[in-house]
Amino acid sequence: KKEQEYYDLYEEKHEYQRNAKVFNIFKNILDYYMIIALAILCVITIFTFIAFPAEVNQSSMKETLYEGDRVVVLKTKKLEYGDIVVFKYDSNIQREDPNLNNDLLIKRVIAKANDKFECINGIVYINDVKLEEDYVDELNIDNSSYSLFDIINNNSNKDELFDIITSNGGLVPEGYYICLGDNRRISNDSENFGLISSTQIYGKVIVYKNNSGWHKVK
Repeated sequence: KKEQEYYDLYEEKHEYQRNAKVFNIFKNILDYYMIIALAILCVITIFTFIAFPAEVNQSSMKETLYEGDRVVVLKTKKLEYGDIVVFKYDSNIQREDPNLNNDLLIKRVIAKANDKFECINGIVYINDVKLEEDYVDELNIDNSSYSLFDIINNNSNKDELFDIITSNGGLVPEGYYICLGDNRRISNDSENFGLISSTQIYGKVIVYKNNSGWHKVK
């Protein structure tokens, strides 16, 4: 009888150990998939609300960004002069351009609300002061001349913008930006498709990666 009791206790103990081992295996598997699920959720949250990666497929930002460079775009509407922004185009001229294929565009903020803008022979003036653009190679300046009124003529809502600008003394209206590429000779930018609304902007580039590694945007 004692031997039977000992045997039963032995079997019960080992059954418990086997069950505990199986439980631990399932727990480890569950923990593993929970970690993966949480990681995926974090990535989705970051890409949806905070930042997202993108690849440059245009030459309009040469000498700063080149085709194939990777960028990280911070989702924000707080923009400063010189920020490199990613945005969706929205004008009749852009929609008729077969080369764009619904891509996002990447350009630099040159003028903001309440700025007076003018470009004379490729030289940009903001509020009658020459803009120092050390990010633009002189060889990439196209010597064109145009004003804010020339720019808005390319917006799909040009009549509305014309009334606003006429009433505010010829200044960039609230909620709009002038964005130009660093490679002015080939860049499709505000000269070609008008002012950029803040509603079109996804965010600004904070870091980029090229053949020499990661770099912070200056």
